[in-house]
Amino acid sequence: MIDLDYYYSQKITNQKSFLWKRRHLKHGEIKKICFLFLRLMLFSAIIILTAASLYYGGSFIARSPYFSLQDIRFEGCKNVTPQELMGLANVRPGYNILALNLQEISQKIITNPWVKDVRIERNFPRQLIIEITERVPVALASQEGLFLVDREGDLFKKVERQDNIDMPVITGLSLSEPNTQRVKEILDFLETAEHMGVFPVSAVSEVHVDGDYGITVYTLTENISIQMSLKDYSEKLALVRSLKEDLAKRKIEPQAIEIISLDEAHVKIASSSKS
Repeated sequence: MIDLDYYYSQKITNQKSFLWKRRHLKHGEIKKICFLFLRLMLFSAIIILTAASLYYGGSFIARSPYFSLQDIRFEGCKNVTPQELMGLANVRPGYNILALNLQEISQKIITNPWVKDVRIERNFPRQLIIEITERVPVALASQEGLFLVDREGDLFKKVERQDNIDMPVITGLSLSEPNTQRVKEILDFLETAEHMGVFPVSAVSEVHVDGDYGITVYTLTENISIQMSLKDYSEKLALVRSLKEDLAKRKIEPQAIEIISLDEAHVKIASSSKS
């Protein structure tokens, strides 16, 4: 038999305890939410203050005469003038040195055909240093005009009146395909020939390209032509050197040397030697 008085008294007591716990739980959650809200407000305020400081601070620095560009120094200019590069860069004294886009300036300067590389440095507070690496011409190439050629084999600039053209001329290049690799191989050949003592590069007047691999070298000082393919050219140059030494001992002046292979060569004798 159930004691109803005891049952209902316990039930009422439990309900009171549950309601108290519930109120206590809600109060804790409200405190926690308020604390999180205050943290969020504080964090937002810090972000806003930081952004405002950066904006107004940046605006102040951008207008400050302390960072006003006063000196632009160019280094490495030999064939191109600082005035030409200034015109390309579109940079003038008075610009704010912090507001300059150095990458954009570099891209403008490197459009000059003489310029191979550019390095720009801010020298605070008022100086800009622009260091130029120029291309060095080592030969000329005839291809719908006469072009200066650098050591990498690039035909980088059409020859103008003021340019130095006292260099070997590469002729016979294909007009239908890129020639950079071919020209570089010819330049390597000339350097090897000079290093081996076959002939100096300064004595070469012309290198004519014959077909895919063949070349004919015309020299000034010896007034002879040397024809060969570029395959295994080091060994072939050694053969040319031996032939020239042997002919010199016999006091025979060659007019042309043609290297067919490492085992075969043709020598044309100058008419003065035949007598």
